[in-house]
Amino acid sequence: MRDNRVELRKLFKHDDVLPQLFLPVAVIVLCLSIVIVYAETHRLTQSHIKATALHDVRAYNTAVAELCSLYVTEVIDRLPPDTLVTNDYMHHSGAIPSPATLTKVLGERLRAQHQKTTTHLYSDYPFIDSKRSHSLDQFERDALVHLRKYPSEPYYRFDNSHGIPRVRFATSDVMTESCVACHNSHPKSPKRDWKVGDVRGVLSTTMTLDSVQAESKRLTMRLILALGFVGGSVVGLFSVTLVLLRRRAVALDDSNANLLQERAALEEARGQLQESNQILRVYASKLNRSRRAAYNLMHDMNDAKERAERNNLAKSRFLANMSHELRMPLTAILGFSDSMDASRSQHEQLQAFKTIHRNGSRLLTLIDDILVLAKIEAGKLSLDQIECRLDALLLDIRRQMQARADEKEIEWKVEIEGSVPAIIKTDPTRLRQLLTNLVTNSIRSTSTGFVRLIVSVQDDYLQFRIVDSGVGLNEQQLTRVFDPFTREDKTKEREHTGTGLELAISKQIAVLLEGDITATSKSEEGTEFLAKIHLQQMGNACFSSLPDYDDSSIEYTEPKAQLNGIRVLIVEDGFDNQRLIRFVLEKAGADVTVAPNGKVGSELAIDQWQNHTPFEVVLMDMQMPVMDGYTASRRLREQNYSNPIIALTAATTPGERADCLAAGCNDYASKPIERERLLRLVAHYGRNAQLALAELCESSPRVQEVHAPTM
Repeated sequence: MRDNRVELRKLFKHDDVLPQLFLPVAVIVLCLSIVIVYAETHRLTQSHIKATALHDVRAYNTAVAELCSLYVTEVIDRLPPDTLVTNDYMHHSGAIPSPATLTKVLGERLRAQHQKTTTHLYSDYPFIDSKRSHSLDQFERDALVHLRKYPSEPYYRFDNSHGIPRVRFATSDVMTESCVACHNSHPKSPKRDWKVGDVRGVLSTTMTLDSVQAESKRLTMRLILALGFVGGSVVGLFSVTLVLLRRRAVALDDSNANLLQERAALEEARGQLQESNQILRVYASKLNRSRRAAYNLMHDMNDAKERAERNNLAKSRFLANMSHELRMPLTAILGFSDSMDASRSQHEQLQAFKTIHRNGSRLLTLIDDILVLAKIEAGKLSLDQIECRLDALLLDIRRQMQARADEKEIEWKVEIEGSVPAIIKTDPTRLRQLLTNLVTNSIRSTSTGFVRLIVSVQDDYLQFRIVDSGVGLNEQQLTRVFDPFTREDKTKEREHTGTGLELAISKQIAVLLEGDITATSKSEEGTEFLAKIHLQQMGNACFSSLPDYDDSSIEYTEPKAQLNGIRVLIVEDGFDNQRLIRFVLEKAGADVTVAPNGKVGSELAIDQWQNHTPFEVVLMDMQMPVMDGYTASRRLREQNYSNPIIALTAATTPGERADCLAAGCNDYASKPIERERLLRLVAHYGRNAQLALAELCESSPRVQEVHAPTM
């Protein structure tokens, strides 16, 4: 003990570094501690304020909503039927306010009593009899969109208004049975097709937090001042203790008093240490929550991975199925092509030609399905809204599907319920694809019995019901029936072929036509698909039945084009395509010349142009060696060649057409060549070019340039 006292005396006798550095280090540590405590206190306080404010505003909003709901069930629903319920109840004797008006009045009076909380009921539909209009701010628009999508989930936001913090809380105003009955029958209602559960509007409550935050700041500052005072006291106490110990190091008899003071200081430090331990426990609790959150995130990632693997498996099965579907028609085409020789009878050759054509059409359908689905998923499938004959389209589908139904020996009918418009405005190509896919699917799934297409009009929709007596679908299959890359053909009775894309494509086409497709079925009891599209009727003509035969007076195919006297230049590098296009055009009466690439074709066209014997039409392939069609078309236009140029290309993207037109082409035809469309294009542009040339010849003895009109 004596040795320790001697060492202590030596320690405080000399001017060492420790006593000199203690005070600045202690001040720095104290300041850092105050800053840390202030930051954490401010964060916890703000979190508590927001949680409390959200709880209060939710309770406030719920109370107003429950009061209005109670008003509907306990007051309005029990009133006599002749009682007037209106927004303008102050000007009608015996009238009572509507629920919306009661909510507004209640919000205004509550606001008068409690300025820091306001309640507001609004909608993007005008309120009945309301003379005031309200422009929605961004929060109100966002809340309306969110609650229309998720009616049961409230929407809230913390923000500032002119520097005043506040919380805004919104819940959906859902239509009940009595609300639907009133709004759908009221003569001034802006919407009359309300259904139970629809979101009519939004009940919004706003609560300001300025007083709460101000009080929080005052309490925080008091805490900081208290901490500063206590910390300063501790630093000062330690400083004084060090000075006394240093001055009295030689007099250890008085050290007991100093030790008592030091012990008191240690007690205070111990209290601070306990507070620090409490804070550490809070941090440990937060760390545990973060760990649980990380575990949940890992679990979600595993679920996402499993879903991705399932999707990849589905696509792999689809690719395997697609390989099978492509090989079947290719096998038939190649096999019957190899079997074509002079030893075959004319009947056998005709059957072989039909088989090749049928399987070629099947291959084209498969490719079209893949391309259409790719366009849909990329959001690039566009629709053409044109007038078309619905009766002609239905007759064409009936005729087209009859052969497939006859192959399976099942009954196939197209029926009309009521009266339907004869002329509509839609995309006939996509509507035909939608109906053909659905009918083909039903015929595939039906071994015996019938398949019917039933057409009717319901409200503003044109409805198509496809009913079959096939094997049907179970509940699990129904949930996946419109998923791409999926075929429900696992039962022995359902002998399907197909890619699994048809129903998914039909579903997306129906949505693009402002409609939808639903399916109902029971296993072994058949299936019914209901397709609806938005109805745009043109004129008043209607029909209620289709003839039992293909009525020749209803033209659903255009008359064949005649090309007599029209000179056509084909610029095409593919020998087979040259032969095919030349055969089609010459059979229609055209005078055809062929060029193997863009360089030869452009030179030949200019030469004939300058000799005043121009080609009326140039068919320009866009992908060729030596010089492609884009360069050749631009070169012709640069040399003032103005007769029509029609692009030929196997690409079918929307940008391809724009590129062809930008290069100087007048129109566009895709490969494989559609014979009738190609003949119509050549006839249209060729006749126009001839007329233009004739008019110029009449007006001028020497024709320098021939300008053909564009389509």
